[in-house]
Amino acid sequence: VKSLDTILESKIEKREAEQKPVHVEAKEMTRDAVYANTFQLMSAISNKNYGRIDKYQKRLAEGGAYGHSVREAGAFSTLTDPEGAVLLPEMVYAQVLDIEKNYGVVNQLALGIPVESGSMKVPNVAGDLDAFATGEGQPIKTRKFNFAKVNLDPQKWGVIVPWTSEISEEAGAKLMPVVMRKIAQAFAKAKDVAGLYGDGSATYNEITGIYNKANVADIVSATLTPDNLLELQFKIAASLVDRGVYVMHPNTREKIYGLKDGEGRYIYKLPFEAGGVASLWGRPVYFSEAVDNDQASVFYGDFSYLLLGQGRGLTSDLLTEGTIDDVDDSGTINLATQDMKALRVTERFDIEIPYATAFAFITPQS
Repeated sequence: VKSLDTILESKIEKREAEQKPVHVEAKEMTRDAVYANTFQLMSAISNKNYGRIDKYQKRLAEGGAYGHSVREAGAFSTLTDPEGAVLLPEMVYAQVLDIEKNYGVVNQLALGIPVESGSMKVPNVAGDLDAFATGEGQPIKTRKFNFAKVNLDPQKWGVIVPWTSEISEEAGAKLMPVVMRKIAQAFAKAKDVAGLYGDGSATYNEITGIYNKANVADIVSATLTPDNLLELQFKIAASLVDRGVYVMHPNTREKIYGLKDGEGRYIYKLPFEAGGVASLWGRPVYFSEAVDNDQASVFYGDFSYLLLGQGRGLTSDLLTEGTIDDVDDSGTINLATQDMKALRVTERFDIEIPYATAFAFITPQS
């Protein structure tokens, strides 16, 4: 016969077991589920349906799409920025950045530096360094150079996306990759245009690109020749010549394809001839539709000296303006008369060039 104490102890243990929380491992969302829920989230934004916005943000967060820190802390309030724009899932943002690399040279070649919040001062040695033998008690020597601090302050860049909410979750999962690709293409081109041609004005969020950067060498020529394309390599700092790459518009290929050196050998090699990347005078060639042949037709340089400060996150909000100016200033688009909605998707980035002699370009003769 059990004693009263034994019975009471057994009941207490049973009660404690019942009250003890059971840890259930949260299930990660599949990629298709993230896409489908993100599409519905953006549809909710387009309808200003805050209840559905909260619903899909919470569903995505609990599925790990915003990262484990948000899920574990339940910090859903951090998924909207101070201006009211809704943060899109980290998985979607990472995919967009990945896709951007397929379309833009800045994303492929620049030195990317994550800037979590606000701005960041990046130390940069302006000048060459030398190593010296040092003995016990002997002074350490060096050349005169500047430890320059480069300030990266990512600013907002926006893409306007026409939107409809009359699509099922299943269709949304299939359409979301298309939407992401279009957004990525737009941001990739914006980075290329700013990094190559930014003039420091508000149009470029105060970014000054290679073409307008002081002390960047240039060659003025009416045509592209084997000689001036080779000369371009030696317009940059001597220590960087063998690290440089060419950047040009895809259509420029037809102008250089038949060029030969003094021995009658073609100076341009196709990717399959050059180990996977096209080459010119033995150096890799990259192509960007952002290159404007009326300003600078060919760039050469070490693009690790193009610093890309990448802000955190991709956000989306409803465009409340009734009309949108056409990008070429040819008129306006009236959303109401065309029965359209538009979302504004924003990304933050900044570009700085700490070492102007890392670059050179050929500009056409006027």
